[in-house]
Amino acid sequence: MFQNFNVFNKTYSNVIRSSVDYKTDLNRTDLTIVQNFTNALWLGHVHWLDQDMFHTSFKETARLMAVSRAISGGPILSIR
Repeated sequence: MFQNFNVFNKTYSNVIRSSVDYKTDLNRTDLTIVQNFTNALWLGHVHWLDQDMFHTSFKETARLMAVSRAISGGPILSIR
């Protein structure tokens, strides 16, 4: 994940991504979720965190990712 060095100086929007790009890999799902919620502890009081999209057609992780997005409070984006 690439972030600006000064994440507290957002000119146009308070929405930022909170993890690396999502991959449809069962082994990386837990890492993505941990990154999202760890970054929420540090940045959630200042920014609206976007946990990135996920694929609803990937049955192994779709439900887990949907629940993660639902409890995050951020926007929910889905690609079919």
